[in-house]
Amino acid sequence: MKKRLLSAVLAVCMLFGSAAALPEGVFSESTGITASAEESNGYVYEKNEDGTVTITGYKGSADTLKIPSKLGGMKVTGIGSYSFDDSTTLKEVTIPDTVTSIGDGAFDRCSVLKSVVLGKKVKSIGTYAFYYCENLESITIPSSVKVIEDSAFDGTKWLENQRKKNPLVIVNDILVDAVTAKGKVTIPDSVRVIGDTAFSRNDSVTSISIPKSVTTTGEFSFFMCSALTAINV
Repeated sequence: MKKRLLSAVLAVCMLFGSAAALPEGVFSESTGITASAEESNGYVYEKNEDGTVTITGYKGSADTLKIPSKLGGMKVTGIGSYSFDDSTTLKEVTIPDTVTSIGDGAFDRCSVLKSVVLGKKVKSIGTYAFYYCENLESITIPSSVKVIEDSAFDGTKWLENQRKKNPLVIVNDILVDAVTAKGKVTIPDSVRVIGDTAFSRNDSVTSISIPKSVTTTGEFSFFMCSALTAINV
């Protein structure tokens, strides 16, 4: 993912000549390589303004990782975008309680990843965070998580198993997925957020009743729901 993005940007720069400049942040977000990037025990990380660090890459090949709570003597508070993506060795990951955010695509397409334990202070899980980790069947999500972005678990065994238990996949108070729901759907009062693309491309739901508890509806929540004729708020 990172290499594909960087190659595309470089191609554009070559097309328009030497005057073209790389967009700000391309190296820091897409490759984890910045002037301030540091490395410890295979982890690449960057310092945050508050004195904590965010992991931006991993150069090791371990199959089991217990991510450290400190690197370079500083607290680890973030797992950065695409920092572990495309790993073909990583099977088990434990994230420390110091971490508060999991970035976009952090573990995107980690093909052999089976188990993830999130720390007790994680608040947000980014877009495509565990996208198509096709063997991921166990993930511990603490009650601290209040934001789950689009397609965070799409293509995982975990999501497939959750759908079998209930077509409305609810994590904490977030309706994460309702792609397999059918007919008339009543969202329970426990739900506060209808997530991005929750019902997207569902061709079986005919009506949806939304309770007063819902305060937020994500992007494309009801995108291309071809059979949907009524939403009762």
